[in-house]
Amino acid sequence: MSKVHTFPLITTLYPDTRLPLQYVGGGNDPAASQVELDVLRQYIQDELQLSETMSVSASTYTYNIPAGRWLVGIAVESASAQTFKCGLSAGTDELIYEGIVGAGSVATFGVLLYGGTSGDTIYFSALSGSTLITFLLL
Repeated sequence: MSKVHTFPLITTLYPDTRLPLQYVGGGNDPAASQVELDVLRQYIQDELQLSETMSVSASTYTYNIPAGRWLVGIAVESASAQTFKCGLSAGTDELIYEGIVGAGSVATFGVLLYGGTSGDTIYFSALSGSTLITFLLL
């Protein structure tokens, strides 16, 4: 006879899901349940919103760092080779000087900038072609 009770697995989590899983949320009836670690990890990752990707086709782009969040990294992907700048005001390069991205490649840049209580803004300039910019936030 097994000494460990197994409960039915759930595969969907909701903002009101409670641990231990006796109330699975989403308007479902309370019941003892278990959740697979991968489902829990994916839910946490989705809810934390650790990254944000923007598709940019203009030569300049302005990004607003949300209030209370840290910008810790930037990844830039482009189909064509390019060199760009990123700074604290339009046309400057305090954060990224000569950001070089190879054709069909991704370049990553470490940044440590806090959004503060009302958010902060950074500016990209000299972008060319179609560019995907991913921001890593904490």
